[in-house]
Amino acid sequence: THVCPPWFSREKTLHELHRSETPHLRTATDDAIKVFGYYKWVYMINNKNQAIVIPFYVCDVAQPILSATRLAKHGFEIVLSEQPTIKHTNGFESTLKQQHG
Repeated sequence: THVCPPWFSREKTLHELHRSETPHLRTATDDAIKVFGYYKWVYMINNKNQAIVIPFYVCDVAQPILSATRLAKHGFEIVLSEQPTIKHTNGFESTLKQQHG
């Protein structure tokens, strides 16, 4: 599941979720993560002007977090090395950069 904080992509409509639709998310220390709603599609452009569209649950988290497992299920390959990248068989490729810690 991809998650993001409320400040991320505020121009998108926040869809409220019924209790049965809300995922039960937990931190690494097993604390519950509050879910505020869902952004159906967030469009992002990499530095090569290639688009990627990712759905996010809006949660009580500090920064956007992408699920490597979910990305891999959709054909993405993530390489974590000195120059981390994400690429897809359709030609999408982007260097991953750490920002703000």
